[in-house]
Amino acid sequence: VTVNSHKGYGVYRTNHTFYVVAKEGDTFESVGNTFDISPKMLRKFNDVAKDATLAKGNIVYIERKKTQWQGNMMQHKVVRDENLYSISQSYGIRLKSLIKLNNMRAGEDVKKGDIIRLK
Repeated sequence: VTVNSHKGYGVYRTNHTFYVVAKEGDTFESVGNTFDISPKMLRKFNDVAKDATLAKGNIVYIERKKTQWQGNMMQHKVVRDENLYSISQSYGIRLKSLIKLNNMRAGEDVKKGDIIRLK
């Protein structure tokens, strides 16, 4: 559900955190300029390295994600083509927090059927 719109972007919310969906040609710099957020902070909000790029359809958080899920669900069952980063973006949870919650290491793979704790 669109919460609001700003300069051509639908602004959405998950886990009490606002995000937009990247458009064709978007960069962290262009999205940052639109929302008056430095590209460095935008990358931090989205748990990505300074050389990361955006692709059309990527979720881009425009504020800091939460350390855990605020909803009723306690866990997520991994389906095909997911990784900890995509799960963290889906739920609006910081990647570092998701790794810690699940006693995992950064870069550790998940596989279909794995259960990932959200809080």
